[in-house]
Amino acid sequence: MIHYSCIGATGYVCGEVLRMMVNHHEGELVNVLDTYGVGDAISTHHPALRGFYDQVIMDLTEENVRETAKKSDVIMIQVPSGDVAKWAEIVLAEDCAIIDIGADIRFRDVDVWEKWYGQKHPDAKMTHDAVYCIPEVMRDLAKDGMTMVVVTHEMGFAREVADRVVFMSEDGVSVVVSTGEEGLQTEDIARITDIVKQETGLSAESIKIMEVN
Repeated sequence: MIHYSCIGATGYVCGEVLRMMVNHHEGELVNVLDTYGVGDAISTHHPALRGFYDQVIMDLTEENVRETAKKSDVIMIQVPSGDVAKWAEIVLAEDCAIIDIGADIRFRDVDVWEKWYGQKHPDAKMTHDAVYCIPEVMRDLAKDGMTMVVVTHEMGFAREVADRVVFMSEDGVSVVVSTGEEGLQTEDIARITDIVKQETGLSAESIKIMEVN
């Protein structure tokens, strides 16, 4: 049995995580924590969870996080950008895994993170030590031949698992296709262009098809 907890209990993301975890019978919810809604049942803020969870929201304090980490195998955290590091330090010190469903480890390059989020990153080392678990799972799925549509900013990951990479910008779309030895045929270009037109509403002139071998 995997014991898990959530930080950021009243947020939409936590509600969705708990809703999905209902179907994972090998998991058991320990605690939910937040600075808002303390003392409320989790189902008060996420009505869809009624009948599945009866946990009461605990105050998000260092002591409560530490005690929760001791009882949990993993803590999933959904807090504002820049706030993950201080809680992660406490959780990891108790030998408990942490899954950040926010933005603090979204970029390996801290300079890029600080540019987009407009603040100094609280823990640059964390961005290098973190394991990007969803790409890890998707690598295995890709090896098994599963058809997927993946949105990512990790271009190394995209090149590794995809046979088609689409670069999207405000004024157009570039589709990079790995074609193998035969190359693209006229009907292939037309089909790809039609798909991109339908999905984006762009004109054919804005769509560029490029081949790579």
